[in-house]
Amino acid sequence: MAELEGMAANADANLGTKIALLRERLRAGEEQLALDIANEIVASEPDNPRLAMVLGGTQFALRDFEAAEKTYKQITEAAPTFERAWIQLLRTQSSKGEIEESRATLEAALQANENAPNLLWAQATFLERSNDIDGAISIYETLYEQNSDSPIVANNLASLLATHRADEASLDRAFAIARRLRGTSIPPFQDTYGWILHRRGEAEEALTYLEPAANALANDAIVQFHLASVYEALGQNDEALVSFQRAVELAGENDPRPQIGLAKEAIERIASEADNQ
Repeated sequence: MAELEGMAANADANLGTKIALLRERLRAGEEQLALDIANEIVASEPDNPRLAMVLGGTQFALRDFEAAEKTYKQITEAAPTFERAWIQLLRTQSSKGEIEESRATLEAALQANENAPNLLWAQATFLERSNDIDGAISIYETLYEQNSDSPIVANNLASLLATHRADEASLDRAFAIARRLRGTSIPPFQDTYGWILHRRGEAEEALTYLEPAANALANDAIVQFHLASVYEALGQNDEALVSFQRAVELAGENDPRPQIGLAKEAIERIASEADNQ
């Protein structure tokens, strides 16, 4: 929808009207009519990759991921420097669960669009999910150099530095990058800034960020772990135990992340302390 609305806003009156009609057909669930309009738009300029995005977007919106993937592949083959088409192809393959295909697509996309920000972002995401944290940090450092004003880039870089590195230099850099997040009401930013404050020994202030973050991100195991750690640091063991247990439940039995292992140890530690009182 966002893709279609953006194109409609920048299109001529005739094309804008067709895109607006297509958008309404999609909202009404009139699938075949929506596809008919999308194909009509593409047929008007069959060699225009931006118009072909309308068809791909329509197919994606209708969850016909096979057709959308085929369309986006045709666009990237015809216009390899069209970054947005690569991004949509990656999203489509991700929706299909095609992890290895997505990696190959990303490699091809970066070969054709070296240092393209959105593609670098996708690469950092892949590296983080495969537990190559140093690789992800390196990518975010590049993105930060390209655009240090981006709060999202700053948040992600600071979060990785503070969460996955234990040395003081990394923590100091994370704090320097994340200072702009002070006073934020955005839950992921609250989690990042609160965790950095906790690691700097400022648990009471950290709690003012991590409690609302954990409430908003109730299904994120790491955010629950962060809150639990602050509760424990403040001596609020009952609250800490609940949050540590929540983190473990959300993560599942076989989650390999070190925070989940630490949460399990904390549960045993707090329970043991309670038994000895």
